[in-house]
Amino acid sequence: MTDFLSRRLLASCLLLGALAACAELPAGSARTSSGISLPSLAISQSDMLLQSIDAVRKLPNAEQLRELDKSRQAYAHNASEFNRLRLAWLLALPGTSFHDTSAALSLLNDLPRDSKTGSTGLRALAGLLQAELSEQQRIAAANEDWTQKYKDELKRADALQQQIDGIKRMEKSMMQRDKR
Repeated sequence: MTDFLSRRLLASCLLLGALAACAELPAGSARTSSGISLPSLAISQSDMLLQSIDAVRKLPNAEQLRELDKSRQAYAHNASEFNRLRLAWLLALPGTSFHDTSAALSLLNDLPRDSKTGSTGLRALAGLLQAELSEQQRIAAANEDWTQKYKDELKRADALQQQIDGIKRMEKSMMQRDKR
């Protein structure tokens, strides 16, 4: 049993080391008192946003609703690019009771495009989400159109079947008259 635990610990350490080695080092680094240069572990806003959305996605519905409420309050208090995008991503989460594509798109469409103060990572995520939501709306509209056409064709087919049945009844009654 201890052999299993030691192997698992070793595997975890190796995995952690491999992940750390793959990490992109920022330009600046922090010096410790020993003079060794260590990379600063700054997390970008886009990483924070994605981690936040992923965490909310895994929560039960009641907690997701609380997070949505917190996000709405944060956006109302400070309409920053990050708060706007977090709220838009939350509203766009599929399979939630509060999914609202049009509200999310509205938030994204109101995002200033020429601002030089925003994060390029956040702007890229906003563009990605906006493209995805626009495509979802296009597909939903096409689906509604096809559904309506299908219903119309069903009505037409039903009317034609009724006409055929009526003609068959007339033929049958005429044949019965001729036999008499």
